[in-house]
Order: sequence, then C-alpha cells, then structure tokens
Amino acid sequence: MPSVTAIIPAAGKSVRMAGVSKQYAQLHGLPVLAHTLRIFQAMPEIERVVLVVREKDIDYCRDKIVAALGFDKVKAVLAGGAHRQESVRRGLLAA
Repeated sequence: MPSVTAIIPAAGKSVRMAGVSKQYAQLHGLPVLAHTLRIFQAMPEIERVVLVVREKDIDYCRDKIVAALGFDKVKAVLAGGAHRQESVRRGLLAA
C-alpha cells in the first residue's frame, strides 16, 4: 500500500464566526479539530498527518491537542498562510 499523508488546513481566521475559532470550539468536550484528527488517526491507510494552523496556535495545537490526546500520526504542525491556498501549499511542501 502506498504511503498516504493527510493535510488538514485549519488556519482559518473565523471571519464568519465573529472571531470565534471554530476549529477550537468545544463539541462533546473536545475541540472540533480533535474530532477531525480522531478520524484520520483511525484510518489505517493514513500514515501521517500534516496539520496547518495559525502561527499563534502552533504550540496550543501541538501541546493541548496533538500530544495531550495522543495523535501520533501528526508529524508536523506548521503555520498557514494568508489564504487557504497558501496554507495547503505549505502543507504539501511539508508532506
């Protein structure tokens, strides 16, 4: 089976949510992003995950979500760009 890397672009500014970061909003006691990561963590065909977030959120995501919840398939947490396409590009380069 080929090696598969998932890129999760989660660096949004939450403009439509009046500044509330939807990726960190709590859903059943966990941030929404954790629910997304849980799905990719459980998929046997996914070997690694690259998580792209806002620069100011890197430490929070790495420490409070990825490490704290044991998402060991996440191999990189990196800063996104000004627009989604730049964030995806950065994720592709990291993959």
